[in-house]
Amino acid sequence: TARRVIKRRSLEKLRADAERIALNIVNANTAAKDMSADEHRIYVAARATLAPFGAEVDQAARILAEAAGIVGSMDAVLDACRHFAKSGTKHTTTTIPEVVAHYIRNLSSDGVSDLHLAPMKADLAAFAEKFPGNIGAIRSAEMEDWLREKPVGLRRRRNLRDKLVALFNFARDNDYIAAGLRTEAEKIKRPKITRKAPAIYTPAELDLLLTQCFQPADPKIGRADCSDFIPSITIAAFAGLRWSEIQRLEWSHIHWADGVIEVGEENKTGYRLVPIQPNLMAWLSPYRDTAHGKVCTHKKPNKTMRRLRERAGLPSDPRRYANALRHSCVTYRVALTKNMQLVAIESGHSVAELRKSYNRASLESAAKAWSAITPGANNIVQIPLLSFASR
Repeated sequence: TARRVIKRRSLEKLRADAERIALNIVNANTAAKDMSADEHRIYVAARATLAPFGAEVDQAARILAEAAGIVGSMDAVLDACRHFAKSGTKHTTTTIPEVVAHYIRNLSSDGVSDLHLAPMKADLAAFAEKFPGNIGAIRSAEMEDWLREKPVGLRRRRNLRDKLVALFNFARDNDYIAAGLRTEAEKIKRPKITRKAPAIYTPAELDLLLTQCFQPADPKIGRADCSDFIPSITIAAFAGLRWSEIQRLEWSHIHWADGVIEVGEENKTGYRLVPIQPNLMAWLSPYRDTAHGKVCTHKKPNKTMRRLRERAGLPSDPRRYANALRHSCVTYRVALTKNMQLVAIESGHSVAELRKSYNRASLESAAKAWSAITPGANNIVQIPLLSFASR
């Protein structure tokens, strides 16, 4: 062993170091005397094996024991290490914001629409802001706590969880985390949602909403009136399109001669042709020769609907904030036609889904009133408003 010179600022510190070194020598010699020849050989060989890693024998023993506890046995440690090495993980320190940026870039280059990309970008940006560290270091419990802290419903929480799963699957496919293993996001418990019949509007409530579209200026909406929202609201109510589909809809997609609305492949249900019912044709006909470009000029139609409900004095109900007009249309079409196969084709639903959620035969009279709503006519059958509590 090479000699090493030790320097200290005082004689007292130098004596303390000398006493410590002498004590270590005595203890080592005593331990060495107690070793058998085989134990000494094993110890020397172990130190030589560990030398390239800069680890001592006791340190390596602790790490091995902890690894064996994780995988279940000492024999399984080597197999686990080989599997991990085979996964191709880069062992990088890539942060969650970096992975999110890469994921969003890929979605954009793959042609994902802005309507889908914008909420995905906003949700993952909030996640990345909360957890700016290494994506390989975060655990499912942390993400689940974050989801539970957000003041949202179960469906919204489930959607957020699914977005995290998609992000971590992307990270796994791109070697940011170990391949072939269950991701931390997949370990998050998926909220179970109790199915309820969709909330719908009555014909009288729709009449109130349509009337509000022609009311004088409202600073909350920021427009002189909402008459430009008439095509959107009537297509949702009488053709059953989703708001996301209406926002993508161009006037060129309305085939007047054939009496159908063309819904493109880029939408949730894929390509379909939706018939224009007679009352919807009456609402849209004034735009036939002059309208072009986007049908919906409102960037946030749900917000406009919320304002119209407020102006109409309708109770606030979170379940009416999304596609309640579509749900109303499908429900009334099933009640009126008694033909689920036909309505399934029109709406892009399955027959099984229609039977489960939209089959309300008792609403036939309301369905007739709904299909009779036309512009300039006071022909709404005044039936009692459906109870919000019962929906």
